[in-house]
Amino acid sequence: MSDVFEIESKTGKGFLNPPVGLAGWMVGLGTWGLALGILNIVGMAYPGDLKISWAGFLTVGLLGEGVVYNTAFHPLSDTFFLALCGTAAGIGFMALKESEAGFDGWLKALIYNDTWPALVSFDEGWARSMGAWCMMVGLVFYLSWGILYTGWVDPGVYSVFAALFTFGFALVNSSRYQDAPVPKE
Repeated sequence: MSDVFEIESKTGKGFLNPPVGLAGWMVGLGTWGLALGILNIVGMAYPGDLKISWAGFLTVGLLGEGVVYNTAFHPLSDTFFLALCGTAAGIGFMALKESEAGFDGWLKALIYNDTWPALVSFDEGWARSMGAWCMMVGLVFYLSWGILYTGWVDPGVYSVFAALFTFGFALVNSSRYQDAPVPKE
């Protein structure tokens, strides 16, 4: 990570004040969920005339169909999903705002860190460079597929994106600990 903001494991004070690392994930996933919810209401989250019913989609069919042929607003499903994502993002935002570096420091750390320069340099090793490329290819694939085909919630697109991004994330983070001392027994 950058010198400006380091995600460290601090003990939170319950659900409303999560640790800094979890708060960052809550802001990211909550914001992503809000964007998907708005795209779904507008009718651009799934190709064609199909719309996501969040209750069925997130429970894999237990609470109804996940994809419906009705493009109308589903008040209960859409409102609950937007409220859930907004609450998660809000709690994460408040926790980051109260942290040492603040929300601005967290936002800067997403852009200014040692991962993205590894796209053009092998100075930190091949693992960090390959990990950065996997993360970038996954992000570009997901964004381009969503824009071109309105397939923002397509399980096939998620599987490609998730595999590339998590593998890249693991490579980047494993490269930080390759030369770590091994404790003797």
